[in-house]
Amino acid sequence: MIQTAQHKNRPLVSFVVPVFNEELNVVPFHAAVDAVAQSLGAEYEFEFVFTDNHSTDETFVRLQALAAIDPRIRVYRFSRNFGYQRSIMRRRVAMWRSNWIAICKTHRS
Repeated sequence: MIQTAQHKNRPLVSFVVPVFNEELNVVPFHAAVDAVAQSLGAEYEFEFVFTDNHSTDETFVRLQALAAIDPRIRVYRFSRNFGYQRSIMRRRVAMWRSNWIAICKTHRS
């Protein structure tokens, strides 16, 4: 079990979220998943790990703004678009510190 200074006995769950040109979706996605996380908050600790595949819209800017207000968010921006699968695996060791990982998509299709 990953233990943090704040919550030593709660397992950490990472939401790993690859994104590309999702400027309209990242804020609503975070709000929706955070609402679920808050309902389970007594049992688990959560973090959000966004990997931006070098979006050409405002996705990265919006993720930075979210990270500025939520310390559980970490954002990685790649130098180019590696694609969905490769973006998940590219930095997996550096990104994931958790006991459990949930890989998510932000788009609403």
